Amino acid sequence: MGGFNIDWTINVSNILTILGFAGAGLYAALKAKETLLGSHAEIRTDLALALQAEKSTSDRLQNVEKRIGEITDATIQIARQDERMKHFDHRLSKTEEDLSLLLRPQV
Repeated sequence: MGGFNIDWTINVSNILTILGFAGAGLYAALKAKETLLGSHAEIRTDLALALQAEKSTSDRLQNVEKRIGEITDATIQIARQDERMKHFDHRLSKTEEDLSLLLRPQV
């Protein structure tokens, strides 16, 4: 049987190879953590900006609703005044008709 032989001796090149892989793995892990933390900070900043924009939009919407309420109130007042003017005009026309009947010479 041509046997399978394992060399159990450790030499300097084996140690350097192991240290190289360990160093590369550690470096990759640190870079990945740095990248993830950077992404996390960017996401947190983006979220803060989005929340601020949402609050600003909400405030603007409330302001628009308030202005619409003011415009509605003004429109109602104008409509009431218009009705009063129509009623006053009708009464004035009726009074003019009555006066013309009274001032007309009787035959």
